[in-house]
Amino acid sequence: MMKSRPICLACVVTLAISSLAWSEQVTFKVKHQLLVSPDSTRLWWLAESGGDLVLDDSARTITVRTKPNPLDIGFDAVEKVIFEQTTRMRGGGWGDLFGSVGLGPIGSSIEHKAVSDYWCYLEYRAADGVHPYMLQIPREMSAAVIDRMKALLGDKVSVPKFAEQLVVIKADTLVGAKASYDYNADSKVHPLPELKAGKALILVVCPFIDDPIHRGPLVKLHANEHVVAVNNWGSYAFAYLDPGEYLLASEIKNTASSLHISLEAGKGYYFLEDIMNDDGAVLSRHTKELVMHQVTGARYANWKQK
Repeated sequence: MMKSRPICLACVVTLAISSLAWSEQVTFKVKHQLLVSPDSTRLWWLAESGGDLVLDDSARTITVRTKPNPLDIGFDAVEKVIFEQTTRMRGGGWGDLFGSVGLGPIGSSIEHKAVSDYWCYLEYRAADGVHPYMLQIPREMSAAVIDRMKALLGDKVSVPKFAEQLVVIKADTLVGAKASYDYNADSKVHPLPELKAGKALILVVCPFIDDPIHRGPLVKLHANEHVVAVNNWGSYAFAYLDPGEYLLASEIKNTASSLHISLEAGKGYYFLEDIMNDDGAVLSRHTKELVMHQVTGARYANWKQK
C-alpha cells in the first residue's frame, strides 16, 4: 500500500496539470468575413479582415479580436457552429488539375489537398435576435480549432460531409456548352427562394472577396441537358428541378467541374462556385447556413440565352 501512494500522487498531479493546461486561453489566427458597403447604395459585398480567435474555457467565452466587427460572447449564447471545407485553391494545383482533362471525357477527381482551409459558421443569440458570424480557419490549425470547439461546445458543433465526389470533365460533353448568354448582376432586387412541393430547389452562389468591381468569366451551371443558372463573381441564382438523378456541372470555357446528385422533392440543395481563374470554377455542395450567408453579400443574376 505504501509503495502505491507515490504512483497515485503522480497520476493526480499529471491529471491536474493536464486539466489546468486545457482550461487556459487558446488563441488562433483567423480571418473574419463581413458584409461591407462603400456608401449608402445597395452594392454590398463580403470582405475579409484578419484577427485572433480566443477560446477561453475558464471564462466560458469566445472572442474574436478584429476590426471593424469584433465578437465577444459566452458559450451559452452560441446556437450552432458549423465547420465546412473551403474550395479556394492555393498555389498552382488548379492548372495541373484541368490539364488532366485532356486524358479523357471523365477527367480527374479533385483531390482533398486542393481543399485547404475551413469555413467556421457561427450563430449566436443577442438581445435583438440571432446573428451569424463567419470565420475562415487556416489549414494548419483547423484540426485544433475544431477539436477545441467540440470539447467546449459539444453537440452545438458539427462538421457536415457530403457524399458527392467532384470530377472535372470536358465542356464539350455537355449539351448546350457552346451557347451564349446575356448576363446582368442586379443589386436592386434580392429575391430569396422558398421550398416548393414536388420540386427540388438548387441555389448556387459565385462568391467574391474584397473585389466588387472586377468581372470574371461567366459560369454556367448545367443540370443534365439544360443550363439552369449563369453566374459571375458576386452573384447568385436558383432554380427548381424535378426530383431525380442529375449531373450538375459548372462550366467555364473548355472545362467543367461536375458532381452526380440525387434530388428529392421538397428539399433544398445549396452550392458555391469558386472561380479559381478564367479557365475553371469549383462547384461544391454546402449547408444552407453557409450558402445563405454568402447570398447576403451577392447580387441576383439576371440571365437569358442569346
